[in-house]
Amino acid sequence: MHINFKDFRSILALFCMILSYTNLIANENNDTPLQTIKLQLKWKHQFQFAGYYAAIEKGYYKEAGFNVILLEANEEEEPADAVMNHKANFGISTSDIVLTRGKGKPVVILASIFQHSPQVIIGSKKMGINHVHDLIGKRIMIEPHAADVISYLQDEGISLNQLEVLSHSFNVDQLINYKIDAITAYKTDEPYILQQSNFEYTVISPLSGGIDFYGDILFTSENMLRESPELVDKFLKASIKGWKYAMDNPEELVEIIFNKYSKRHSKEHLRFEAKKMQRYIMHNVVEIGYSNRGRWDNIIATYSELGLVDEDFNSEGMFYSDYLKPKMHIPWTVIGLVLSIFAFIGFIASFYFRLSRKLKNEITKRKEIQNSLIEANKEILSDIETRKITERELIRSKTILKEAQRIGNVGHWEYDIVKDKLYWSEQTYIIYEVSPEEFECTFDNVVQFFHQEDRQLVIDKYLSYSKEDTKSEITHRIITKSGKLKYLTQRSETTIDDNGIPVSTLGSVQDITKLKLAENSLFEQKTQLQELNATKDKLFSIIAHDLRSPFNSILGFSEILIENLKNLEVAESEKILGYINSSTKHTLILLDNLLNWANSQTGQIRFNPEKIIFSETILEIIKLETSIAKSKNISLHYSPSDEIEVYADKNMLKTVFRNLISNAIKFTKLGGHIRVSAISKQDHVEITISDDGIGMNKEKLKGLFNISSNTTTVGTANEKGSGLGLVICKDFIEKHDGKIWVESEEGKGSVFKFTLPLNKSTEK
Repeated sequence: MHINFKDFRSILALFCMILSYTNLIANENNDTPLQTIKLQLKWKHQFQFAGYYAAIEKGYYKEAGFNVILLEANEEEEPADAVMNHKANFGISTSDIVLTRGKGKPVVILASIFQHSPQVIIGSKKMGINHVHDLIGKRIMIEPHAADVISYLQDEGISLNQLEVLSHSFNVDQLINYKIDAITAYKTDEPYILQQSNFEYTVISPLSGGIDFYGDILFTSENMLRESPELVDKFLKASIKGWKYAMDNPEELVEIIFNKYSKRHSKEHLRFEAKKMQRYIMHNVVEIGYSNRGRWDNIIATYSELGLVDEDFNSEGMFYSDYLKPKMHIPWTVIGLVLSIFAFIGFIASFYFRLSRKLKNEITKRKEIQNSLIEANKEILSDIETRKITERELIRSKTILKEAQRIGNVGHWEYDIVKDKLYWSEQTYIIYEVSPEEFECTFDNVVQFFHQEDRQLVIDKYLSYSKEDTKSEITHRIITKSGKLKYLTQRSETTIDDNGIPVSTLGSVQDITKLKLAENSLFEQKTQLQELNATKDKLFSIIAHDLRSPFNSILGFSEILIENLKNLEVAESEKILGYINSSTKHTLILLDNLLNWANSQTGQIRFNPEKIIFSETILEIIKLETSIAKSKNISLHYSPSDEIEVYADKNMLKTVFRNLISNAIKFTKLGGHIRVSAISKQDHVEITISDDGIGMNKEKLKGLFNISSNTTTVGTANEKGSGLGLVICKDFIEKHDGKIWVESEEGKGSVFKFTLPLNKSTEK
């Protein structure tokens, strides 16, 4: 049975319609009741659990098939006990979930919502607590298992025996009434109450001592994971989705919590909590719920040092990922696209082969018909009937050829070299997007369609045939009358007569634009991946080396100061403090640059241009950098010109100025000069920052603004840099549609220049 293309297309359409109808009926009949899931909170209703409220209210749990009930904390029962006693399916805990696991209870960590624990010590200033060592001998309420706080105290040389430790009441009333001197609390919550009471307090954070625990851990039991792995996966995904929504829409969640869950906190209190949680959840920096096994190993080590878990306790089986089957991360989308392209190329090649063979057969048939007609004329045999049969065959062949060319988007053409005549098929006109009525088909006119860069190549190719090599193939670009760019593949064969003279050329033209664009897209993706890898490697290098160095410097000098404070003269102490201050500023600049670069690459930095006075911005930065310049006896000079108003993002502009001026100071010798100037031109202003420092050679200049190039150089006072600042400058200037460049000669200083628009609106 023969099914032509139209029949196949109709059958396929009918099949799709039946499949869609079947799915519709299945969906209409899907009335599966929701499964009740209980989540045990670690405290009472407040913004601390906003993600779970969002997952309920926005229907994320319902979409997963769940009716989720949130259980407020019971002071007599830990969340882990509620889960292990089957009173709840999931729970929220602190990092002391390690202790539960250490006691042999098979709990499993699903997600770490808080990347940094907000648990701190809050002390009364009136009771003389301004520093961690002021806690010695004082009355303090400490939550059970507060290992991060206890470890921090021990690192500071303070044991619990030196404190008067009291049972925690989980409110700040006794602190306000001076019945205690300090209390462990959440920095996202209790400080609001203290501020409303005008209570003067000091916040002492374990983070300042390098004790970095996770906070608010979503967990379940091993039994739950083994019996219902799909349920756990759906619940986790819906919860993370809820947290993402809550962090992007805090005001909406404040209204939901206040109106539906609890009025224990005012709306202002909830807003305070939402704002403070941003820096602990860090949803703009890392994926919500992310857990690092190395950090958990450090947390376990801390608990072990405190004697809260056995020394041989490890994290095996404690993480959700331990129960997932390994998955090969295969880029199926890219592979599918490549396979589709090869399949399509194979189809076209096969089609063209069949078409070419059919054309040759057609030519042979035509020659046979011509010979038959000649013989028929000579013999005067059935002339009329023969002509009728020939006509029908030609019409049928022409119809088949036309349909085949339409399906494959392949046209053909013939060039009579002797008569200088060019003939196009109907499909060729369609490919070039012209009609026979409006376009005179001549070789010279067709050449005008060829892309300017490809034109000579195509002409040379068609004129390069010889008696030995009559076939030709070339891919090139054309520009249609509407301005559309197309990629074509031309194949041709030239007929040579007995004297070696070319007589005619028969060719085909195929539109391969879609294939070419797909190929270009793959190449661009490969290039982007290479750039991303280079960026990643550079950032890891900066974090591993450049960020570690100043911290070692700060640590070293601070240890010298601590060990020799009583024996050091004031001048010597001031000198060491100066080194610490300088290293701290350098570290802050590096951290700012890292955050700016990371946020810029992930689209987290908003571009908000506005009209600003140039001189006010540059003078603000110069004021900040003057002290550093004076330490090297460098004059930093700016002569305010006419009041220039530029159209720019103020924060980005400050970052650019800070990096360029800081670099100039770094590479200028003692007693040198740095000058800043601005010149207003037609539609932009040109800013110049010049120095008479060490300068750069041509090799150094080549990769100056490239993240993948290692162009860092030690400053004249052995200052270290990461090379990241100039990359950020280039990125921020280009967001303004400006450009940045440098003129430098080794030993003669450098001149950095960049442009900004005056009153031109720039959108990114």
